[in-house]
Amino acid sequence: MSKQEGTVSIGSSLTISKSLFVPFPIMFINTPALSVVAEGSFTFPDRFSVLINKVDGVGFDCTVKRYDQQTGWAQDPTLTWEATGEQVPEVTGSLIVGSSTTNEKTLRVKFDITFARRTPVVAWVVGDVEFPDRFSATVRMQNIEGFECTVRKTDGDGGWGQSPTLYWNSNGILYK
Repeated sequence: MSKQEGTVSIGSSLTISKSLFVPFPIMFINTPALSVVAEGSFTFPDRFSVLINKVDGVGFDCTVKRYDQQTGWAQDPTLTWEATGEQVPEVTGSLIVGSSTTNEKTLRVKFDITFARRTPVVAWVVGDVEFPDRFSATVRMQNIEGFECTVRKTDGDGGWGQSPTLYWNSNGILYK
C-alpha cells in the first residue's frame, strides 16, 4: 500500500458551496481510501465541510460547503487530503540518442511492457558534461506500447557530435 497526500487551494465562492476535482499525482490501480479536511485561515471564522462525490484511481470530485452561514466566502480556504491504496507502477527507461547532423532527431521508444490504456510520459535529455549543448524532448504519438520523441538542440542551429541520452518515465495501468 502506498500513501499520497496534498493540499489544494479551494478559492473564494459567491455561493454556499463549491465543487472541485483533485487529481492524484500518481494513479491508483483501484479506488484508494481517502480522507479530506477543508480549512479556512485563522483570520476568518468560516467553517467548512467536505462531501466526497466520487473517488477513483485518477482523483476525486468533492463539494466544499460553508456551514456556519448561508453565504459564500471571500477567503481562500485549503483542502488537505490523504489517499492510501495500490499505486500504478512507474515504468522508466533510457535510450542513447546518438549524434545528429541536423538540429533535431526523432526517436521511437517501445515500452518493455504493454499498458492497458494510453499513459502519460515524461521525457528529458541529458548531454555529455564535456559539451555545452542543451536539449529539449517533445513527446507525441503515445499509445499503449510506446511513444515518439523529438530531441531538439535548443542552444543553436545545426547538429551535435556528442551522444546524449533520452530518459523517460511513465505511470499507467499494466495490461494483464
